[in-house]
Amino acid sequence: MPHHNRDLGRQVRDRIKRTGERYQEALAVIRDGRRFIFADDVERFLAGEGRRGVSHDEVVDKELVLAGIRDRTVYACHTCGDSGDARTEDITIQLVVTRYDPDLSPATELLELRYNHARCAPSALIRVNRRDVSHAPAHTTMCLGDESGVEGRFAITPRPVMVPPGVLDPRSAPEPALMITVEVTDDHGRGATTWLSKLERSLWLPAGFGEHFTEAAVRPGWSVRLVQGDLNGLVPNWVAVRVAEPSAEDEPPGHLFLGALDIPVAWSEALSATGVRDRILVLVGPRAPECEVPLVPVEPEPGLLGGPLKDGAFLGAYLPFIHDRTGSGREETS
Repeated sequence: MPHHNRDLGRQVRDRIKRTGERYQEALAVIRDGRRFIFADDVERFLAGEGRRGVSHDEVVDKELVLAGIRDRTVYACHTCGDSGDARTEDITIQLVVTRYDPDLSPATELLELRYNHARCAPSALIRVNRRDVSHAPAHTTMCLGDESGVEGRFAITPRPVMVPPGVLDPRSAPEPALMITVEVTDDHGRGATTWLSKLERSLWLPAGFGEHFTEAAVRPGWSVRLVQGDLNGLVPNWVAVRVAEPSAEDEPPGHLFLGALDIPVAWSEALSATGVRDRILVLVGPRAPECEVPLVPVEPEPGLLGGPLKDGAFLGAYLPFIHDRTGSGREETS
């Protein structure tokens, strides 16, 4: 065996020991003259594995990444800041990509390409949320204009509630539900009742919410996704109240509310105890006792919810329900 072949074979074996690469991969890198290291999950991502909401033409593969760095050999290490030379030392490649979530990040995108000395950091695929749920108060604001073009502003707040036994059906057990209350935050001097009544006529009733909510058929596109135990974001428990399907594969659904949700232990246990469910009751209110117009809502005591429900103080509907217990982005019914 010629001397240079023995040297090449030794270099390949040494690289395999350092990186765990297969023989042909190590050989290709050495022949290329630059000592880049790609971890297995980085390789798979660049091969298109695990991509969501990205067309084939938009996939950034390993060859494109290498082509983009081919004219350079010296890089600033992301970890220590010192320069590194891929001709004389191992340089690891890290990819920062968006973590797939149907509500927060429906497309997996390459956000950043990082170079590190192998001694500073390993090659890795780093997933981050493109959008996150904040710790801010659980309010979302919407605007609704009247004929004059004046816009009222509303704060929408969902909260878990327990429907008392016997309210929905004489034989029914306590049932976990979501109650949505609405506060007018800017009424332009016209009074909250006017704007809440308009919201009822323009949003809740056309969507299918009604007084006889056990029979209500909600408009397609409306659904609830509850996430519990999300370890990847800022808050572990959050809810998305969806009102429209995504307009494109890489777009999120339309949201009435997307935010943190404080979940009482008893409510969570009751939700689990009911077993597999693909619908959840969503209540809107309370409204005026005679149901002619809504009133500015107050938070009812848990034990007092049965009376207003029987008196028609709420609109409601059963919405399709997705219970994601792990925050993985997998849409599963509980």
